[in-house]
Amino acid sequence: MDTTWTLLHDLARLFRVPGTVHGGTGKRVKIDWLDPSLRYAPEQFEQYKPTTTLPKPKKKAGPVVDGNLIMDPDAKLPSKLLRSLTDDSQFIAIWNRQKAIKDTSPSGWDFVLAQYLAGLDIDLNDQEIANSLIEARCKHGDDPKLRSDYYERTISNARKSLSPFYHKPSLIPGVEPYYPSSVVPLEQAEQKLQAEIEEFFERHLEQKAEDLCIRCSAGLGKTEAVIRAVTNRKKSFPIRLHTTSPLLIEFYVPTHELAAELKERN
Repeated sequence: MDTTWTLLHDLARLFRVPGTVHGGTGKRVKIDWLDPSLRYAPEQFEQYKPTTTLPKPKKKAGPVVDGNLIMDPDAKLPSKLLRSLTDDSQFIAIWNRQKAIKDTSPSGWDFVLAQYLAGLDIDLNDQEIANSLIEARCKHGDDPKLRSDYYERTISNARKSLSPFYHKPSLIPGVEPYYPSSVVPLEQAEQKLQAEIEEFFERHLEQKAEDLCIRCSAGLGKTEAVIRAVTNRKKSFPIRLHTTSPLLIEFYVPTHELAAELKERN
């Protein structure tokens, strides 16, 4: 077909439905010429059929032992994991990629999922976590990336990111912590954090507050918890503390960018 006289480079565009709007130009499609007497038999188009033979679909690869892991394209979540996480909203949000994370690439989601699974108390081994990551990739249409070195590195980094919780339960050598040192599900940790912050401010309003030190993972929401607690009580502070002075709360952040972001949220 000679297309030098028009912008048409796709034969399918000849068949735009009359009356619809062309999104690129905003013009409404109209019929320029119509001859209802013209009719075509299907066999008249036989000579235009493509002669190229379509390639046969590749046979799906089976499980392969690669290093210390078995790379299986049909890998599934461990049954003990399914039983434990059926009603876990945090797991469901990660599994369905609905959780807000910075790195939304497939490898970014792999790390977040591996980190979450490695922190569970059901003690999943590397093979079980790798199987979970492979199924998650297939579920979302990603390349399963059947290389053990990739999954071993991802899982190792995920476990290392949790290592302070496992290997450093005490801030002072020889002194056992009074706080729980075991890893808990994220949703439970968020609820516990908010409850501790709320209780601290209630004691502060009664002028009974002591120093409070919270040791938890980065990104748990400490700043947000403080903001919520203060916002809920901002009218009570001057009255119940018998002072007209504003309550001073200082936030320390490592970069100006984070400071600007915090200011916008408030």
